Amino acid sequence: MGWLANDGSWLLAGIRERGFAGGVSALRRRVVARQRLQTALRGEQRSTGAVRVATPLADHPLELRKGTSDPLVYAQVFIEDEYGPFATDAIEGLVIDCGANVGYSSALFLSRWPRCTVVAVEPDPDNFRMLADNLRPYGSRAVVVHGGVWNKTGRLALSSAHYRDGDFWARQVVPASSEAPDSFPAFDIPSLMVLARADRVALLKVDIEGAEAIVFDETCSRWIHAVDRIAIEIHDDTSFGDCREIFAAAIAAEGFTVTHSGELTLCRRRKAMLGQHAAG
Repeated sequence: MGWLANDGSWLLAGIRERGFAGGVSALRRRVVARQRLQTALRGEQRSTGAVRVATPLADHPLELRKGTSDPLVYAQVFIEDEYGPFATDAIEGLVIDCGANVGYSSALFLSRWPRCTVVAVEPDPDNFRMLADNLRPYGSRAVVVHGGVWNKTGRLALSSAHYRDGDFWARQVVPASSEAPDSFPAFDIPSLMVLARADRVALLKVDIEGAEAIVFDETCSRWIHAVDRIAIEIHDDTSFGDCREIFAAAIAAEGFTVTHSGELTLCRRRKAMLGQHAAG
């Protein structure tokens, strides 16, 4: 696992991104987060009991289900710090968290950028309950939405097909009729912007198990010009289509610089392009 990787290598990477002081500080937080996770996981490893874990990168403790994918997600967010390359950005305004899971990335965003508001969207009902609990301390800055993200509004349902390990971080959605039992709302990005009363998205985080091929199809031309940053996990092993090619085509003319961090593809709009879009 990445969160057991050599700290020396991680420190060098942190120094390249944040300078010496920033890299050392980030390493210190990584070590504390790792120690606290290991302490929480001691005992019966396959117990499904929920525990609370405090991390230096979140302002409030977070619930974590032992014996599930939760510790792996926690490690990606708070130990590997996959969103670290954005850490020095002064992000304010709307952050949309598509596929928010139990809220670890949303908690990081809310804690790291106190002038942002997060709309966190999650389709799985068990994940959603934990998401709501984990983000409740952030008050009105956190808006939690039980639903899925798609290229249009409508209805979705959880797929009955088994994807990857089938754990809580691998839930897929499929279109559903309004009469289908256990269906939930489908939101496109414009409808989430309307919900937040925002005309720009400072950061769009996307981890939706292949449905990014739908979200970033040709219809994204209606809204992608209003997005300043994207953090996306691209899935190449789903029935939704060639996610990597579809996403590359969606951002091709948008003036993003593209880097990678762990499993994430990170896109930051160039300042010149940002100014043009804002003026328009």
